[in-house]
Amino acid sequence: MSRGCLVSIAVLLLLVVGGVVVDLVVPSQAIARLPKSATNKQEYYQGVIDYVRLVKASLPPEDYEEYAKRMGFKTRFSEKDPNRTYANLGHGDAPEWWDPPRADETTYFEYEEGWTRFLKYKEGVVYYMDCSW
Repeated sequence: MSRGCLVSIAVLLLLVVGGVVVDLVVPSQAIARLPKSATNKQEYYQGVIDYVRLVKASLPPEDYEEYAKRMGFKTRFSEKDPNRTYANLGHGDAPEWWDPPRADETTYFEYEEGWTRFLKYKEGVVYYMDCSW
């Protein structure tokens, strides 16, 4: 192998390792944007292009709307939405702690072909899912 090829491989390897380290150290936006009142934060992330991010945290009811705003949500779930089944999308490899409620009028929901995200709240717990396939 030429020296230039080895340098390229080394740089690529450093970028990949650096990305993994940053992901482990720097909190995701979903965690970073939680209000200060949030506790018991849990996060799961898997994938790169096809990915899923799951966040669950305890949150006082009065802070749910603030979190939705910080996350850029504007649209609430509607039973009339033709894509409503995606508001209750499951994830087969999800950790045991991931137990979101069914979508209801308090759910924020966005869907585009190949991507969805939702924000749900029930009994003092907020659930966020961002998924691309």
